[in-house]
Amino acid sequence: MSASPPPTQRTAVLTAAAVSAAGAPAAALVIHPAAGLALAGAQILAAVGILVTALYGSDRLSNRAFRLLRLLTGRPEPATRRSRPHTGDTTP
Repeated sequence: MSASPPPTQRTAVLTAAAVSAAGAPAAALVIHPAAGLALAGAQILAAVGILVTALYGSDRLSNRAFRLLRLLTGRPEPATRRSRPHTGDTTP
């Protein structure tokens, strides 16, 4: 797995992605209004679908949606916790 890029490079990449995500429907809207609206609608539906799945989906799908959101925002996976072996009842 590759290391994450430096913050300035990551910011530039995120800015370029945001501009292209907003620019594609805008360019399509100029060329053909129906195509631009369809592309913008598809992007909105995808974003809403991911958020609804993350919040209201089954545990497995919710986990995958949150992992996708972490991937899209460039955040690392959280550290996994190792379960401690059960040593018996420790109550007095």
